[in-house]
Parts: sequence; structure tokens; C-alpha cells
Amino acid sequence: MEWLIKESINKIGKIPDILWDKGSVGKEAMIRLFSKNSKEMIKKLKKIINLI
Repeated sequence: MEWLIKESINKIGKIPDILWDKGSVGKEAMIRLFSKNSKEMIKKLKKIINLI
């Protein structure tokens, strides 16, 4: 998990808002959402909900 975050930071120069992987055999799919605080997290979650 840590390598994916480091790779993303190297690619875009900052911690991404969201990381996901589809999983594979023996590895479950996972979504990681990052924010500075709980208010920002709620805001991001509401955006995602509105998109689906």
C-alpha cells in the first residue's frame, strides 16, 4: 500500500485525493481517500455520492 502512495506522489508531485486498485487474485479491491481534515473528507465524499 505504501509503495502505491509513493509512486503516486512521484507522478503528480503531491498526495492524491483518491487512490484505488481493482484487486487481483488473493488481493481485494480497495479505495483510499485522503484529506487534510474531517470536514474536507465529508466534502469529498459528498462529491463522490453526487456523481453516482
